[in-house]
Amino acid sequence: MVTYSKPNKPLIIFSTITIAIILLDQITKYLVKTFQPNIKLLFINIHYSTNTGAGFGILQNQSFYLGIFSLIFAILIIAYYKQIPKTLNYQIPAALLLAGTIGNMLDRLIHKQVTDFIATSFWPSFNIADASITIAVILLIYTIIKENKTLEGKN
Repeated sequence: MVTYSKPNKPLIIFSTITIAIILLDQITKYLVKTFQPNIKLLFINIHYSTNTGAGFGILQNQSFYLGIFSLIFAILIIAYYKQIPKTLNYQIPAALLLAGTIGNMLDRLIHKQVTDFIATSFWPSFNIADASITIAVILLIYTIIKENKTLEGKN
């Protein structure tokens, strides 16, 4: 007789967010590469561009090494998943961080460059994976600050 264990809700949330963001990132990059739009929406421009380095134009022409670093980072997130607290405050940012890392890693290792397509006058061009990583970091910083204030209030 086969027995099934109770579904792991945090793992389901983590996996769903990760897969959804990776798919959204890759689909939008494919569409932008295919159609190469030039659309202006308020203060945002949607247009095709590429980046062979990291954020803000650093480490240009280092896609292979950045891809390997991303692969190692993604493996570490997965390997240490059990140590991530099972609250949404940590599960969501961890999923966003993993998804963004994998999204850009795929570009670097397959295409030797990252496709960017969202541009503003005040920020370098970026993509869904970049936004995912940025949101993850902001959420983690917020959670850590909030938890520290809560702990300080108890003393």
